[in-house]
Amino acid sequence: MEECSEIVSYIAELRLTLSSYPPPPSKPLPQMGKDIPYVFVADKAFPLTETIMKPYAGVHPKGSSERIFNFRLSRALQVVKNIFGIISSVVRVLRKPLLLAPENAQLVVMAVACLHNYLKIIQRQLHSSRRFGHTRERAIA
Repeated sequence: MEECSEIVSYIAELRLTLSSYPPPPSKPLPQMGKDIPYVFVADKAFPLTETIMKPYAGVHPKGSSERIFNFRLSRALQVVKNIFGIISSVVRVLRKPLLLAPENAQLVVMAVACLHNYLKIIQRQLHSSRRFGHTRERAIA
């Protein structure tokens, strides 16, 4: 029973955190004129809000729009989980619960995201320079 109350309090705290940091303004998707809002992808444990997408409850007929939506949302959640698994295998601090104040935990997660993005940019630059036969010495000279 104690675990359930911890989960409920965690979800309530997360809800407050998500509401205090609204997503950026809507932007049009490439090759579309309609603005599409940014949203958080979540599972059924989270409340449905304007900024949180969660699956439809229940079982839906094959081919129905609800079932297709749930499938696509499930795939999006799987991508997020895979990315977190990759990052946590590199950044060991994410392998266990962060025993930090929420403000500090948020800073750690943002730093990890920035570090990940920086490493991806560096990796892409190294890959493209190797592909075109450039070496470090040639690029400097």
